[in-house]
Amino acid sequence: KFFDDVRQTFESLPRFIAKKFNDRISSAYRLKGFAGAQEKFSDIIRHDLRLVELTHQVYTIAPGELPGYLFGGLASDDAYGAVRSMTFRFNALVDGDESDAALLAQDLAEFLCDEVEHLNRTLRDESAPELLGVLYSMAAGITEHFKADPPEWSRFTGKKLTPEQLKIAISRMISVRFWSRHFRT
Repeated sequence: KFFDDVRQTFESLPRFIAKKFNDRISSAYRLKGFAGAQEKFSDIIRHDLRLVELTHQVYTIAPGELPGYLFGGLASDDAYGAVRSMTFRFNALVDGDESDAALLAQDLAEFLCDEVEHLNRTLRDESAPELLGVLYSMAAGITEHFKADPPEWSRFTGKKLTPEQLKIAISRMISVRFWSRHFRT
């Protein structure tokens, strides 16, 4: 019964963290018996579990949370499904490995490139500064959705970016390197 309670307590956590906690309790059981396992479980509940859950909440995207860009009427037909799928994969990264992160970084960069092309076609009659502003806003919204900081965000909101600086910031957000670095940290 005790070990069922332990398993149930940790089942909502990422797999590798739940395994670590279970290993610590099993080790305490082998070394100190049932009382030692209970004491270790209590210690984890009191000290570690709250911190892990708070951290997990900060770095997890709620299932219904989607960037506003998807609902502004400018997104491509595939954008909604693609972002939902990548959100699910983002939340699963804690149980994945480096190859999962690398693949998600590549897919996210490719998605953003496709959306930039789509917006270029859709808004081809807009002036260059207007178009760059829309492109940056879209890329920044997706970037924030995946818990990264858009480059030059404070300068963009203060309208202090030149068209060249906007192009550079957009190109950074649509690069695999940007996302690979973000998912590694």
